[in-house]
Amino acid sequence: MGVTSQPKQQKVFISHAMRDTEEARAVASTLRQAGLETWLDEEQLRAGENFADAIKRGLEDSNAVVVLIGDQPSRWTHYEWSAIVERLWEDPDTQVVPVLVGDAEPPGFLRDVQAVRLDPAAGSGGSVAASILDRLRSGDSRALETPEGHARLKRRLDEVVRTAAALEAEPDDPVR
Repeated sequence: MGVTSQPKQQKVFISHAMRDTEEARAVASTLRQAGLETWLDEEQLRAGENFADAIKRGLEDSNAVVVLIGDQPSRWTHYEWSAIVERLWEDPDTQVVPVLVGDAEPPGFLRDVQAVRLDPAAGSGGSVAASILDRLRSGDSRALETPEGHARLKRRLDEVVRTAAALEAEPDDPVR
């Protein structure tokens, strides 16, 4: 008798800046109601834990990423983006769903991925959540199989190295 393997529970890492916390909470809640597991910093970080280590661990444990992109990303948001790029380099099949908050534009590494627009003033949260769920359930991946996509990732990885060096050189900043 053969052993059947259970499909891996989908775990979604939610990247966001502090000013977009309400939107991130709403996305996390909707995803959990749909049966997905989420990684949201305010729920996962423990007192005294190193942000960078926790972010990397959260990404490693996730098989999908929702990136909320606001108009004023913080340095920690940039760090998360760098870690996401590193993850994509290692596993190009990682699902990424960019969510543009308000008038925000996607960062370079996500310009070739169809984004969802969230307008907090218009209350578009329900349709955004449905779009995110559709994308995650479809199994549609980032599709980085183009030379342009690889070149963008290479440039972004160079930025990752510079960002990591700058973060290590600065004193700890608990503000995201």
